[in-house]
Amino acid sequence: MGTHVFWLTDEQFARLEPHLPTDTRGKARVDDR
Repeated sequence: MGTHVFWLTDEQFARLEPHLPTDTRGKARVDDR
């Protein structure tokens, strides 16, 4: 398996962000990017 890094554009991340978890249980979240 190769190491393939995949970065989202700002537009792509903006479309994905509403679907990311927002609860604050456990360790504090960091930037999901």
